[in-house]
Amino acid sequence: MRSNTASELTETGIYTGAQCQQLDQLAASALGIVTLQLMERAGAALLAEISGRYPQANRLLVCCGTGNNAGDGYVLARLAIEQGWLVQLLQIDGRELGGDAGLMQRQAQAAGVNPIAWGDASGVLPKLTATTVVVDALLGTSVVTKPRPSTLSLMQAINASTRQLPAPLAVVAVDLPSGVHPQLTGLLCDDAVRADFTLTFLAPKLCLVSGAGVAYTGVLSLATLGAPASIYQQLPGLPWQRFESSALPQRQANAYKHQQGSVVVVGGDAGMGGAAAMTAEAALRVGAGLVTVITRAEHLAPILSRRPELMVIDAQHLARRQQAIAQADVVVVGPGLGRSGWGRALFDEVMAAATRTVIDADGIRLLAEREDSSGLLGERIITPHSGEAARLLGLTSAAVESDRQAAVLALAEKAQAVALLKGPGTLIAEPGSADAQALVRAVCAQGNAAMATAGMGDVLAGVIAGLWAQGLSAGMATEQGACWHAATGDFLVAAGQRSLLATQVLEALDRVAIDSLDRQDD
Repeated sequence: MRSNTASELTETGIYTGAQCQQLDQLAASALGIVTLQLMERAGAALLAEISGRYPQANRLLVCCGTGNNAGDGYVLARLAIEQGWLVQLLQIDGRELGGDAGLMQRQAQAAGVNPIAWGDASGVLPKLTATTVVVDALLGTSVVTKPRPSTLSLMQAINASTRQLPAPLAVVAVDLPSGVHPQLTGLLCDDAVRADFTLTFLAPKLCLVSGAGVAYTGVLSLATLGAPASIYQQLPGLPWQRFESSALPQRQANAYKHQQGSVVVVGGDAGMGGAAAMTAEAALRVGAGLVTVITRAEHLAPILSRRPELMVIDAQHLARRQQAIAQADVVVVGPGLGRSGWGRALFDEVMAAATRTVIDADGIRLLAEREDSSGLLGERIITPHSGEAARLLGLTSAAVESDRQAAVLALAEKAQAVALLKGPGTLIAEPGSADAQALVRAVCAQGNAAMATAGMGDVLAGVIAGLWAQGLSAGMATEQGACWHAATGDFLVAAGQRSLLATQVLEALDRVAIDSLDRQDD
């Protein structure tokens, strides 16, 4: 049995709840044990994690549902009592459980655990102290419908307890917080348990690392329960990618700027020149040899003043802009482009002339107005957030967020582009070939809420374009660009930043690349 820290979670793929149920069977078979013994290991891993993370704790309030998640809770309660903890256990509807969970329930009762029935009318938790850890063992990976009223009322009581005095020391979720949808990336209900810490078993669940569940999971850790690597090869999950500077384009000793790729950024309508400027600077900072901005005349002087290494073209100069677009290795269209006639005309020109495009921001909105993207020439990368994705797919933002995996696959197919769906747990998908469906290329394992500020997407588009122009494939440029951008945000937050400016990320990109390379050398 091994418990992982969040930074080690990428050792396995990412799975849905249903896939993790299959992993249960594969693990038990590979280890030559029954699933009951995996449950015993899970309870022991929970107690070890709680003891290690909360050394001042001496009380447990374990809240159990009616499935295997409850069995883990009963194992935890029994082991804790044997080690001298004060334990109370709430059982939904006072039910006698069946299967493996029922056996663990009976063993716990024999060891001195006395379950307290929690029904529809229950409304107050047993008295809590500042040394109490509340354990959510209510809903597991098999529950995909809205919780029953009695379960929902206990979930609400757990959340309310953290706002009262004395508040519990922590809320710990078993495998996943109750109310987080185990198969998708949304919630079963608005009252999902908000955990401070979640210990998930065998493999990370997609619902915990992408979408709404991220906000309910707290610190995430993994207990593989001794499962061998072979089971993850038998049932591969989604790849979870971190930034690795060794994957970046390498420069020859005799390199010169024209070998490093050229990027053209088209955007910056009135009052929005900063977006195009940040995209262009990001492309330059990640190594593109030549970067040009096509924008409104009033933005030329400010852009040159901030970053004189850039070239700028007044969008009114037809011949110059057409030549720049035609000769570029990659064109980014959309940052600050607007949706006026000025921006629409430039967007149409780029889509007709450029062979490799990164479409971002207002460019995605304009792309959504096209009835069919399949007739467009060249390679494309699109980088929408959920609102932009919803426009492209004819859905609501809520529908996109509720199943981010399905959404990113649909985006890749509809736009016939490498699709990056922004947000917590950024997803990247590639379109399928004539005889294959789209596939999720990676889930970005990095990034944080401090990056939810204006201009961050503009920087991301420039990072991706700069890597693509230097010779990485569209998929690799998107994957590594997203992770580099996100890792830079994590680097700054670790240094004490609470909220980040997009330009701070710009200026720290090199430091993160150097830091990553140093770690690999070690």
